[in-house]
Amino acid sequence: MRQLSYLLLASLLACTSCVAGEALPVRTTEPCTATTTDAVAALALCRNWISFEPAAPFNPTQGVATTDSAIRISLRQLYDEGWRGIVTYSLDPVQGLDQVPRIAKQVGFQFVIAGIYWYDDAQFARERAVALDQARYIDAFVVGNEGLMEGRYTRERLTTEVETLHAITAKPVSTSEPDWLYTVDPSLLMLGDWVFPNVHPWFADIRSTSSGVSFVENRVRALQQLAPGRTIVLKESWWPTAGGDPAANEDNQSVYFAALAAAGVKFVWGLGYDEYWKTDEGPQGPHWGFHDSQRHAKRLVHDLADVYRAAY
Repeated sequence: MRQLSYLLLASLLACTSCVAGEALPVRTTEPCTATTTDAVAALALCRNWISFEPAAPFNPTQGVATTDSAIRISLRQLYDEGWRGIVTYSLDPVQGLDQVPRIAKQVGFQFVIAGIYWYDDAQFARERAVALDQARYIDAFVVGNEGLMEGRYTRERLTTEVETLHAITAKPVSTSEPDWLYTVDPSLLMLGDWVFPNVHPWFADIRSTSSGVSFVENRVRALQQLAPGRTIVLKESWWPTAGGDPAANEDNQSVYFAALAAAGVKFVWGLGYDEYWKTDEGPQGPHWGFHDSQRHAKRLVHDLADVYRAAY
């Protein structure tokens, strides 16, 4: 922790005169490489995990699929920045996402945790088929994302699918829901091979970065008390960079993630790229990324390179 504090101080001092959006030199610290083939163990060893959705022109709301070449360009950019593990949300071949695990491994990523998005049974069937076909490129799976909260599937069906996928592939499987749902149903903490919740201070109407980190720490502590000994890593805990609220800016995004890292919370960094099409969750929805939708890096990538490349 002391070493991390030094890295944070050096990063922030180096950027005391930085302006959001400036092209700043990326640090040269060697990216963390996990000394394990177990993706769940690696989540708790190395910080350099990032969540991935494709950059523009990908737009699932308008039926604009991504391409293999666009995926490769984005993943190469992330790899060159020092990220070594990715977490995806979908394997839908209709959206061009079925080859993301293969391309990620070809680019050099050490780990791929593949999300199987479950909007309806038809999409789940498509994505599950891809998951089995591409399993050699995938190190762990996440079945669904906030589908219990939204009523898209039942708890019983989710349990069956998580357990079945684990039995077939012999690979770790989890799911993701908002943290409060785990406290409502603590048995959810026992489902799968690790706990992968989403904790968003922004959705709790918190606009102070320090208060946001305290909020996350308290929520994680509550989950740890309910499930002692379980691996708990946050899948999402983000801060937006635009959207009309004064607190949504690149400076605050950097400050938030620096403080979250210093707090010792284990989490996946994200989101990799702005989802410019994501307007259904509020004005901040298109602006969670560390890069804009055209792949231009925001200041966090430069400010905190030494931090996110490091081991815990």
